[in-house]
Amino acid sequence: GELPEEGILVPSRTTCNICGSGNVVSKPDVAAPGYAEATCGLLQAAAEAGAVASCGAALTNVVSEACGCTNDPSASHPLAACDICGDGHVVTKANAAGFLPEHPEVTCGQFQHTSETVGLSPATCDLLPTLLYSDCGCMVDPRFRTTQPEVTTQNDGELPEEGILVPPSTAQNDGELPEEGILVPSRTTCNICGSGNVVSKPDVAAPGYAE
Repeated sequence: GELPEEGILVPSRTTCNICGSGNVVSKPDVAAPGYAEATCGLLQAAAEAGAVASCGAALTNVVSEACGCTNDPSASHPLAACDICGDGHVVTKANAAGFLPEHPEVTCGQFQHTSETVGLSPATCDLLPTLLYSDCGCMVDPRFRTTQPEVTTQNDGELPEEGILVPPSTAQNDGELPEEGILVPSRTTCNICGSGNVVSKPDVAAPGYAE
């Protein structure tokens, strides 16, 4: 019953679906009945990893309505290796714990290891980056950053056919803002929601960014 260093202790490696075969959780952010501070999405992830001892019909009856269990063809997909922070992102709080139902001692690093080796369903894997973003400190992997080539103009600041207007005066000037446009020295772009995602609440204040 002890937790091995390399991952979650799953003696039987028996995985299950809290919503029952052929169903998926449609309300991953809702609190799972009977699990203090655990969401339906994380309960499902733990169940697929074989870490929920109470899995079965009885549990399905308890959580079905609250977790929005609904039929979905994707639920039949086999388990596959999963990055809990999403593609192109990494766990920066490997020792953080307390987020997994029935196994509060499990760390983000251990759960990442288990999700890679035991695997999770595609539907559940897609939920985790949002659910664990803060707990596990999900950040863009520097190895996946892309730097766009600097666009320069040869026509007195007019917009070239192939790119963005970057006035000639946006030369190296120690980070000062030129009169004609914004200086973007590195040309590094990213998606704050992660690859393949969009912001659905554009008017909400961004945490950590005043105004």
